[in-house]
Amino acid sequence: MSAIETGAASAPSPTVSAASSRTLGGDELLRIGDLHEVQHHWQEALPYYQRALTAFREKKMRRGEAQALLKIAHVLERQGRLEEALTSVDDSLRVLSATREWKLQARALLQRGEIHEVLEQWAEAIGSYEQAGKVFERAHELAGRIEALVKRGTLEIRHNQVSEGLTLLQGAYQEARRQSLLDQQMAALLGIGNAQRDLDDRSAARGSWEAGLVLAQELHEMTHEALFAMRLADLHAAAGEPRVARTLAQQALVLYQSIRDRQGQGDALSLLGAIDLDEGDADQAMAHHQGALELYRALRDRSREAGSLVNLGIANDVHGSSQLAHDLYEKALFLLQPAS
Repeated sequence: MSAIETGAASAPSPTVSAASSRTLGGDELLRIGDLHEVQHHWQEALPYYQRALTAFREKKMRRGEAQALLKIAHVLERQGRLEEALTSVDDSLRVLSATREWKLQARALLQRGEIHEVLEQWAEAIGSYEQAGKVFERAHELAGRIEALVKRGTLEIRHNQVSEGLTLLQGAYQEARRQSLLDQQMAALLGIGNAQRDLDDRSAARGSWEAGLVLAQELHEMTHEALFAMRLADLHAAAGEPRVARTLAQQALVLYQSIRDRQGQGDALSLLGAIDLDEGDADQAMAHHQGALELYRALRDRSREAGSLVNLGIANDVHGSSQLAHDLYEKALFLLQPAS
């Protein structure tokens, strides 16, 4: 139980003390849940959001009820409970259907699309993003409409509709530029570069990602800065420019370490290991791939763990340790077998 609930904090603030002497309202419960969520304390946040939901329902406050349902869905999504999260979002949309809360309804549709996307329910995700764009337009919320377009275009590209997705993203980018919406420009440029790479237009992809990297640095948006740096490092490595690729991959690694993104760190270490091998440094490659392997194991990401084992095997082969390489390949194959 948290200090807020027990009063165990050594010097509770007047606000918390006053709140503890009466029944907390829905908005206050949401704020306490938010304090836990921002620290990634999902288990602690969820009960507060659930209590807020009850409080709003008792007072028949539909907006608050819908907000609580969306926050519950977000926590459930973070916990990997995707079907439950989807149910909570759908419940929120049912509540909002009786209101004129267009912006909140559009946000709920975006959230529903994101969950469908993780579940690989492509048609449902695209439909949700398309609906979200229309509702944002009804709410005169241009930034949200562009965000929905970017998500839809990016998903089209992932679903092998590259030309269609690129057209959507380019339209979203031009509109974001006209309105000086930097966040939306940055998100669009990431997807545009992905599409251009998939269409084998590497020069155009490089230009898009370089422009996106500049925007990410201006906005101090480290997650996107790391993503752009990784994309560019991949391009330079493939073009036979290992020195530039290494600098960008190391830049991404530092950024991922700063934001404590272990998967990102593993991906950066894997790329550095590949660059090491291209330059003939098997020892350094093994060190980088071993670091990636440990991160992926901690995350229980079997496919990435298997990839790291293969990479370590290749590095050991180059180093002359063929038997060890064979053992690593066998371990990778075992991990890739479907669970019985």
